[in-house]
Amino acid sequence: MNFSDISYLILEVKNLTDARYFTAMGVDYLHFELDPREEGAITTEAFTGIIEWVEGPKILCSIDHMFTDEHIREIIEQDAVHGILSKHADLIDFCNRIKPLTSILKVGNGTAPLKEDQTINGILSETIVSTSIPNFVICNSPHDAHKKIKEGLRELALYAGDETQVGIKNFDDFDDLFYME
Repeated sequence: MNFSDISYLILEVKNLTDARYFTAMGVDYLHFELDPREEGAITTEAFTGIIEWVEGPKILCSIDHMFTDEHIREIIEQDAVHGILSKHADLIDFCNRIKPLTSILKVGNGTAPLKEDQTINGILSETIVSTSIPNFVICNSPHDAHKKIKEGLRELALYAGDETQVGIKNFDDFDDLFYME
C-alpha cells in the first residue's frame, strides 16, 4: 500500500510545538481556530507568531462573522495564510474576493448547500460526502486514522490535541500513524 498519497489536515493547532512537529511530518494543512467562541481557539496574535516559524504545509484558519471585514482582511492577507476553513459558504466567498485562497467548507447539520459558482477546494466532514472535491474525514485519533487508511480513505483530518506542559507533548500515537508502524 502506498501511503505517500494520503493528505493530512491537522485541526486546531494551538502552539509552536505542534506546528513544528506536524510540519516535520509533512502534513499538507495546518489549521488554526481563531474564533474565540470555539473550543480550541487561539488569539490572532498567537496565530501570527506561530505561522512566522512554519514553512511547508498550507496554513488555514477559521474565522467567523464576529470579526470585522477589516480584521478578516488583516488575517487572510498575511503571506503565510493560504486559506480558510469555515462552515459559512458566504464567508468563504467574501475571503476569496479579497485573496484567492484554499477554501475548505466544514459541513454538518445546518450547512447551506454549495452554489455552482463557489470556489471550494475541499470539504471537512464526519463522514464521506459524495463530491468531486477532496473530502477530509475527521478522525477521532491517530489509531482511527490508521483504520480509515486501511479502508481506503486518503484525505484525513485529525485534531492536534494539547501539550501536557508548555513545549512537552507525547507524539507517539502520531509517530505510529505517520510511520505506519
